[in-house]
Amino acid sequence: MIMSSEAGVLPVAEENVARKWRLQPGKMLLIDLEEGRIISDDDLKADLASRYPYEQWLKRTQVQVGDLPLPKKIARKKSNVALLDLQQAFGYTQESLKFLMTPMAHTARRRSAPWATTRRLGAVEQTQAAAHLLQAELAQVTNPPIDFDPRGAWS
Repeated sequence: MIMSSEAGVLPVAEENVARKWRLQPGKMLLIDLEEGRIISDDDLKADLASRYPYEQWLKRTQVQVGDLPLPKKIARKKSNVALLDLQQAFGYTQESLKFLMTPMAHTARRRSAPWATTRRLGAVEQTQAAAHLLQAELAQVTNPPIDFDPRGAWS
């Protein structure tokens, strides 16, 4: 078996290739060495799913939102604390409300983070506003890396 990030890494004659494929996200690879075969993702997951009564367990333990009783009247609690004070207490800024939360409310889509985001990770001393957690982090992998200089220096 040959696994690599690129096709054609090693010279192998086509008549010696039993199967050529790409391992996709969420897929599993299992090779049974005793039987000398590749077990497909579908067969592997079907076997694992049939071992225990998962569906019965879920039906027995899940609560459906539609089955819950609705309150007669929604009681709103009055607060003496101003909205701005609450926003500041939870780390919201005028900028986050104007440039992040308001556009998200209008478009019903979350905002993508910039390439070079400077947002802190979750394990910091200062708490973060919930708005910052709604940014989608993304990265693009290129081959060769776009920041690689063939002279040996990284740009």
